Amino acid sequence: MRPTVCLVPLLSAVFLALAGCGALFPPASVTDLAADTGPGRVTLTWTNPGDRDLAGIRVMRRPDAYPVSPEDGTLVYDGLGTAATETGLVPGSRLFYAVFSYDKHGNHAPAAGVTVTVPGA
Repeated sequence: MRPTVCLVPLLSAVFLALAGCGALFPPASVTDLAADTGPGRVTLTWTNPGDRDLAGIRVMRRPDAYPVSPEDGTLVYDGLGTAATETGLVPGSRLFYAVFSYDKHGNHAPAAGVTVTVPGA
């Protein structure tokens, strides 16, 4: 007599395991990153990824190189919007911005980056 194999518990276990795999993958990166400058001001705009588990966008700035992680540099913005403005910047400063998207599991996407020189009055 051949043993009977019930596939329902096995398939259920596989489905539940795959359902949690979202925690393994970061969201997509932001797209269409652009910078607009004015005297002592930088405004960044971007398009958010469409990931269902997107939790936020984090913009970081450094004066010497692109930030390499969402904790590297000065925090400029953290939220779900599509723009950030920084004022009171020193004219002539060269600044490196990195924009990271992150999900509810703490995974972050590779950064989109832009370099700007702050104009004077």
